[in-house]
Formats: sequence, C-alpha cells, structure tokens
Amino acid sequence: MTVGVWDGGVADQHMEFSHGGVETKDKVRRENHPTHVIVTITADGIDSKAKGIAPESKVMSYDWNFDISEMLLAGAGSGTE
Repeated sequence: MTVGVWDGGVADQHMEFSHGGVETKDKVRRENHPTHVIVTITADGIDSKAKGIAPESKVMSYDWNFDISEMLLAGAGSGTE
C-alpha cells in the first residue's frame, strides 16, 4: 500500500522507518508533526509500543502547498506521485 501524507513540512528521519518506505516528495523543511503522523501510520515496531497501523506501507511525504493538485496527480498514477 502507498500512503500520501500532506502536512506543514515533510517527515524527518526516524528509527521506526527502517524499512525505508518514506519518500520525501517536496524540497521543504523537515518537521516533527508529519514525522509523528507517518510514524503512527507506518512504524516498523522496533519499539513494540510503536508499531504503526500499516507497517509495511510506503509513504510519500509532501508539504501542503499544492496539495490538491499533487493528490490528483498521485491518485491518477501520473508517475509524479
């Protein structure tokens, strides 16, 4: 499964992303909030209390500028997701 997360910045590195499934799509500042959101979704469970709801998913991390157009392109499978 691939999940898109649009937030006030993009995810930073985190130990729970060991599967390498977080791809930064926008060249903006890394932020704590999108990192927390993505950990909630996809954490591998290195800390057994932190396993995400979809730990094997791939995540595309975007800021929220141009969110609607980026969502439409990603959903259409345009290759820019």
